[in-house]
Amino acid sequence: MKKEHIFILAMTSLLSGCAFTVHDLPVDYTYTGQAPSFEQATKQNLTVTEIKDTRTVENNRMIMNQMNGYGQTTTGGWQAEKELSLIVADALAQGFEVAGLSRPSAETVAISGELLCVDSEVVTGWTKWTVNMSVTVKLSAEKGDEIIWRDTLVGNGTSGKQTATKTALKESFSKALDGLVSNLLSDEYFRQQVIE
Repeated sequence: MKKEHIFILAMTSLLSGCAFTVHDLPVDYTYTGQAPSFEQATKQNLTVTEIKDTRTVENNRMIMNQMNGYGQTTTGGWQAEKELSLIVADALAQGFEVAGLSRPSAETVAISGELLCVDSEVVTGWTKWTVNMSVTVKLSAEKGDEIIWRDTLVGNGTSGKQTATKTALKESFSKALDGLVSNLLSDEYFRQQVIE
């Protein structure tokens, strides 16, 4: 067997342990991204009503599935403390609060949508690795019975070099959520149609 194959199998074993084991990974997400302040520029109250999980997955809490020695996805992996769609909804709500867009006395704009995809990629090194993560959602904003904005957004995050899988996954997932919220709040069309 070639040295490269031995190395890949060794790294797969190191990363996965038992490929069918489900590990708990509490995300405990808190928005830490940049957010412009709209407190003086808007009279809107942005409320997240529902983010549906429309992915075709068995476990809606799974952040990343493990791979077996043949590179096939297994039912094992690392799962969050609750469904990922609920964590996405929390991330959006936290971003709105930080940006001054959560104003209960103002006119309400309902934000809803779908969680379309959570992708991850492990980039292995000799003793450490990084995780690249992306979160894709389709969102819409509704004022009364009228949809005033709709778009699909992606948030990306990359962990620093880690030796612990849980640390790398949590970091990359949190950064992807921060990126998603930041991309939404800085989107010019969203700002024109919904905020200003």
